[in-house]
Amino acid sequence: MTFVNVSWFDPDINQTSSRIDKLEKENQELKDRIKRIEEKLGIQ
Repeated sequence: MTFVNVSWFDPDINQTSSRIDKLEKENQELKDRIKRIEEKLGIQ
């Protein structure tokens, strides 16, 4: 989900977009961490 060329139109959309990007990145990091923990515990 990306908003393109709308920052001139609505700064809130641009802010929300970067917040979504940040959350998606954090979400991926957490998934990776869970995966590593599961591997340590021997869970597939």
